[in-house]
Amino acid sequence: NHQNGRLVVILDRDGVLIAKMEKRKYVTKIQDYQPLFQNWKGLLQLADLGVDFIIATNQPGVALGEVNEDFLLELHQQLAAELIAYGINVLAIYVCPHHWDLNCACRKPMPGMLAQAISDFKLDPGRTLYIGDDDRDEIAANRAGIMGILIGDDHNGSQIYSDVIAAIPQIKLLLKLVQ
Repeated sequence: NHQNGRLVVILDRDGVLIAKMEKRKYVTKIQDYQPLFQNWKGLLQLADLGVDFIIATNQPGVALGEVNEDFLLELHQQLAAELIAYGINVLAIYVCPHHWDLNCACRKPMPGMLAQAISDFKLDPGRTLYIGDDDRDEIAANRAGIMGILIGDDHNGSQIYSDVIAAIPQIKLLLKLVQ
């Protein structure tokens, strides 16, 4: 896979790494930032098996003027630093800041961010997985030619995993990490 031969799992941010705000509400201040440690524990198990991570997140709050770009950068620096300190290696964070009416190529369910990550890190699509919590995440993964898995209960996915820990057996199978 990428440079050092480790596998890469791409992660959605809201609902996977940090608590999701209600619909059309955005993390706009550090007080809104709540890590979903149950998922971090699962990601740490994957990290211990040789997996690195990339984050790919739609953040239309930027285009709407509700999320300050400097704040978003600070938030992502803090999130990455905390994940790395926890033992979860984050290689990059891709953000689509565009309004949904813009029909850009990067806003999920479009695969732009995932395709960019695959290209930038020379990932093997057959061994790359995207973990999200929304139908758009799975569609984006399919369109990018990689595997997708959904957690939480906010989607119409066929398999229901409450969190990353519950999905670990399936993730291991998909990534061929099963001993």
